[in-house]
Amino acid sequence: MKKIHIKIVSTLLFVLAISLLVFGFPLLLAGLSKGSTKAALLSLLSIVFAIVFFKFGLSLLKETKQKRR
Repeated sequence: MKKIHIKIVSTLLFVLAISLLVFGFPLLLAGLSKGSTKAALLSLLSIVFAIVFFKFGLSLLKETKQKRR
């Protein structure tokens, strides 16, 4: 992949991760306060996906920096 494509993909991954975190944390708190296990587990799953996407975006950026050297 070209450098610009990698930067675009990593930016989209960061946006996806941030949006999952923004929606995941309030749902987790609401699910825990209402006692809804299903809502809490789904929001926890979205937070885990957000962390995975964020780490994948960081690894893409690190890979492009190492190729430059």
